[in-house]
Amino acid sequence: MKYLLYDSSMEGLFSSIFFVCKNRLEDISIRKQAEYTPGLFDVNINPDLDPHNAARFVSSVKNGISKEALRKIVMAFLSEEENVENVILDFVKKGLKRGKDILEDLADPAVLRMDQLSCRTERELHRFEGLVRFRELKDGSYYAAINPDTYILVLLRRHFVARLRDQDWIIHDIKRNKALVYKNRCVELARIIEIAASMGEGACYTEDEILYSTIWKEYCKKISIPERKNIKLKMQFMPKKYWKQLIEIDGTI
Repeated sequence: MKYLLYDSSMEGLFSSIFFVCKNRLEDISIRKQAEYTPGLFDVNINPDLDPHNAARFVSSVKNGISKEALRKIVMAFLSEEENVENVILDFVKKGLKRGKDILEDLADPAVLRMDQLSCRTERELHRFEGLVRFRELKDGSYYAAINPDTYILVLLRRHFVARLRDQDWIIHDIKRNKALVYKNRCVELARIIEIAASMGEGACYTEDEILYSTIWKEYCKKISIPERKNIKLKMQFMPKKYWKQLIEIDGTI
């Protein structure tokens, strides 16, 4: 079996797919280098990451298929689903031959799978734009922890920069040990070790925050009607996996 190994980044994948298409390679599987276990008869290809090829890939998809196709590719990649690289490769190969009409052909397994994965990321992004709960730290900044299935952290940037432009904040993806850090009107993606150092003594909540959180939880508890409690219905609208990061629930329901 032939494998093309890449560095796990989106740019690396785009560069690799361009390499495959340019050299018309067949019967090849793209794998993350960090997750690959060599087989006795495997043939490995390790092309260097080429930002120019990645840019040419983006241009080829936008012009040869459509901008919507490129968006679906990005969203599918961020789903972090197993074997998503080869789903994208198959989709791109067919799309460059058939053009934008391929997006409507959900009878094609590659197109259907692309649609499912991209929708999964889009759906979780939409949920978290309303589910992120910030809490005030002693240094005056605001901290929120999230634990999404997909890598939506980078996609939350635009929404929260526009919404909380005048406040310093951190959105921490605890599953991936990464966070968006917004400070002095600048936002960057950082690893958790960098965040811990930057938070310093501000890594604790203020007394007011603790008080307000207690009041808010008590308020939510008081307005609920025990006789009308329907946990099954609640989980349909808000999956239980998200409850832990919600102040008003806090794992108590």
